[in-house]
Amino acid sequence: MSKSSDPGHFFESDAQQAKRERRDAKSINKYGNPVALKSKILAAIADPRSSSPPAIFVAESAGSVRHVKLSDEPDTKTVYRGPSAPVTCVAVGGAGGGTLFAGSWDKSIWSWDLATGQQGRKYTGHTDFVKTVVCARLSSSSSSSREVLISGGADKRIIVWDALAIVGGWVVTAGRDEDLKFWDRASGELHCTLEGHYDEVTDLMVLSDGRLCSVGIDGTVRTWPVLRTQLDALVTQQREAAEGKVKEPEAAAAPQEGVLSAEEEAELAALMDDD
Repeated sequence: MSKSSDPGHFFESDAQQAKRERRDAKSINKYGNPVALKSKILAAIADPRSSSPPAIFVAESAGSVRHVKLSDEPDTKTVYRGPSAPVTCVAVGGAGGGTLFAGSWDKSIWSWDLATGQQGRKYTGHTDFVKTVVCARLSSSSSSSREVLISGGADKRIIVWDALAIVGGWVVTAGRDEDLKFWDRASGELHCTLEGHYDEVTDLMVLSDGRLCSVGIDGTVRTWPVLRTQLDALVTQQREAAEGKVKEPEAAAAPQEGVLSAEEEAELAALMDDD
């Protein structure tokens, strides 16, 4: 027994038939230089990297993001895959504007490196499908800013995915939970979590010597290794300290608020003597 997907083979009301015939008639027009794709397009944004010819990213119901170059001969070959459910929204941002983000019906936000096409971290936290994603830069001063990802879902929640840095083979995130999380860029899996800060982490940066630096509301600046062997050793050290097997390294005593240390007093005195 053969099956058919032709709507003309099924019962239709007069209104449904008129609507289908109108769409069929309009589908053959060439106004606007149409680029035909095989999937429904649920959202689109301009590619900020492309000016001539311009290009866009489109969110497809097939569960992918497609890059479309709008030239005389449109190029639609570049596709970012991963989700198994429709993609509902897209954004470009992150460090240097080099990351593509996409929200999906699967309640997750997917990411890809635009330079390599490699899939990155998968963000989970919403309890219903993700309706929108936005990349933004938050500035606390003219010289201080940080990149954040903001998402809104059908669960009526808005989530700000806080501090983020890309270094080596890692995507490193940190925020209100005080810990640093190292995600494998290739697999998107969480590799390890490092403790240290005791209040919200407000920024991450990569130093010129390759180490990762974090700062937080706790008033501390901390540096971290990025080599896998060094990370694993630090994870072991922290785990053994938590189990009481080794003594935790003592933190330097914080100076009292508003009180100068001996070194600071000497520096201030030297500056005053320069007059």
